[in-house]
Amino acid sequence: MNRSLIAQVLSTFILSISCILSSFGQAAFEKDLQRKLIMAEEGETIEIPAGTFQCSKTLSLDGKKKIRIKGAGMDKTQLS
Repeated sequence: MNRSLIAQVLSTFILSISCILSSFGQAAFEKDLQRKLIMAEEGETIEIPAGTFQCSKTLSLDGKKKIRIKGAGMDKTQLS
């Protein structure tokens, strides 16, 4: 194998690993956020760090009142 082909294969492998780790990170974030929502007390603020986060399930605040969800800023924290 020549160096160019090895570099291309290695680059594809690293990108694949990065995508897998990103999926695990997103799932962990979603699970942690739902746990915080469930455990939240009236008047509590739940802070979300900077980053782009995709939620694959509906997050619920059933029966909760006056819960504030705060990100790092409009251009810094994105939920979808």
